[in-house]
Amino acid sequence: MNGSEYLIVAVAVAVGAAVKGITGLGLPLIAVPVITIFVGIEEAVLVMAFPTVLSNAALVYEHRSAKKPENLLSFIIVGCGGAAAGAWALSKIDERWLLLILAVLLLCFLSRRFTGREAIIWERQTRKRLFVLVAAMCGFSQGAIGISGPVVAAWFQGYGLDRQGFIFSTSSVFLPAAVTQIITITLTGNWTVSRLIGGALASTIVGVVLPMGAYVGRRIKPAGFDYLITVLIAVSTVILIARAF
Repeated sequence: MNGSEYLIVAVAVAVGAAVKGITGLGLPLIAVPVITIFVGIEEAVLVMAFPTVLSNAALVYEHRSAKKPENLLSFIIVGCGGAAAGAWALSKIDERWLLLILAVLLLCFLSRRFTGREAIIWERQTRKRLFVLVAAMCGFSQGAIGISGPVVAAWFQGYGLDRQGFIFSTSSVFLPAAVTQIITITLTGNWTVSRLIGGALASTIVGVVLPMGAYVGRRIKPAGFDYLITVLIAVSTVILIARAF
């Protein structure tokens, strides 16, 4: 990449980090597609692995006093298994099918969200029946294409959590899945010097910008935060469909 391309990537990482600080998601979703334009999907996913761990660790710590939803630990454990499988399959599958599956699921969620009069709140039985499937899919998606935020966001938005609880829950899911992804990448020998340098530079940008986004996020009203998450899911769906084609 030349200087202007590095600048574009840096801006994409910075924007993703700002959105991450505000909403608890959005870093890989924004940064990975931009980086992919210049270096390919596998390189982009690996470069963003360490920044993803850093950003989620910071948000988990910041919101550690939040109310925890039921089945969160089980969701995390299943997600880690899915992340390991996805990282192993990173160079072996056609990512378009996974992108399309995620997009269809999100379209179903959004159609119900926008046609209903109130925000979707999952019934207790629904949460019990579906959380294993959702967790496995989210983990696999994170490991394979570096993106699981939209589905995780749609799932935990249905718990009716406040901003602090939502960010803690989503970041708690992303963090161990991202750590598992890094471990699997290491065991499979996929690291190179350029990938490590790119990850270090992206991590530096995230470390600077993330707190700024968190500062803005703390000043958003609950209704505005819920609306912002829904809009971000809708934008994410469009991005996933565009990447698939």
